[in-house]
Amino acid sequence: MASFSTPPSPLDSSPREDLWAEWLEPLTKWQTFGLYLPGIKQKDIDKIEEDKTGVESRKMGLWTKWTGVYPPGTWTDVISALKRLKENALAADIEERLRKGKVFEIKKTNNTKMKHKSSHTSTWRGNGSGCYFREARGIRVT
Repeated sequence: MASFSTPPSPLDSSPREDLWAEWLEPLTKWQTFGLYLPGIKQKDIDKIEEDKTGVESRKMGLWTKWTGVYPPGTWTDVISALKRLKENALAADIEERLRKGKVFEIKKTNNTKMKHKSSHTSTWRGNGSGCYFREARGIRVT
């Protein structure tokens, strides 16, 4: 029996630097937020504060450090950290943007083959900007 799989969830994608900067712009408590991210320690926060000036620069320093020490980090981790910080509105906004905009990167390839129960093949293709769409062959998509 052929298995059916779905494309990766935008929530399980790695945060892109440009979206991190844009979507976390309202966040001011970046230090506590950072400590809620997997892999970040107080010494990392202290080093960022020492090396960077200004909240925006420090948040970008946090992104650089986090993606370096915890490569499997996802938007789900970011949203969880925001919720722990009680930044529920910001967490909900990011989650909604991800779900509606499908803005994410497919890490390993831009083409992911999928087998349907009917044995027809669909291909999920990335468009280079982090979004994907379904291209079907042999089946009717409505």
